[in-house]
Amino acid sequence: MSRRRTPGNTSAKDALPALDIHLLCHQEIEPFSLTIKQGEIFGLVGPGGSGTSTIIDLLSGRKPPLDGAISIMGYDVRRFERRARQLMGVVPHVDLNTLGESGTPREHLEFHARLLGMSERLADKRLPRVLETVGLARYEHLQVSAFSFALKQRLALARALLPDPPLLLLDEPTRQAEAPERAAFWELLRALRAQGKTILLATRDWEEAGTLCDRVAHLSGGRLQAIWERANQQDAASTTSCRQEASPT
Repeated sequence: MSRRRTPGNTSAKDALPALDIHLLCHQEIEPFSLTIKQGEIFGLVGPGGSGTSTIIDLLSGRKPPLDGAISIMGYDVRRFERRARQLMGVVPHVDLNTLGESGTPREHLEFHARLLGMSERLADKRLPRVLETVGLARYEHLQVSAFSFALKQRLALARALLPDPPLLLLDEPTRQAEAPERAAFWELLRALRAQGKTILLATRDWEEAGTLCDRVAHLSGGRLQAIWERANQQDAASTTSCRQEASPT
């Protein structure tokens, strides 16, 4: 990276980004750099095949990059991989297919807590809070097999929130949701941002990005095309509304 920062120092939010990406590249995307501030909702917007999901996969470790550097809350992922990964919660688009059909939300989260190596005492403390946060507290003893898409999506989010990470990565979380469910999920994300979470949201929906995001990066054909500020997102199709033209460097 071009600047030295003290890992984990969160005393000056303006000085320490939640996520710093430098010349990250993959077979599916051209090299790009991006800085995401703590406490913002940042959108990656583009059609299928544009590279938004690939970026989420690269950041979460699901795919290896060809080159580039990633820093999470000041921790370089290559040097401090374990600590850096602990600072993010991920809801990949495929997660709903991996939740399974048996068990209750509480049982799912208890199992995930064990996978994380979380102590039983900490898990007992975190589970009720997370279920309440995502609106599943009253459903915690129901079978997941009876859940709608919206409830399964909330369970996937609860799993990402379990270790209380400051950074959340979400890949098209409302793509299959009906309008009322989508609006309710948007309110949930706003509430998480109000609690201090930083959110990176990949979506194909300009309405979703314009409603939720403080800034939006537009991707097309694996290339970062431009970045819009919130005030300029109403005219997403106009290049004159860009805050800046994105550059691969």
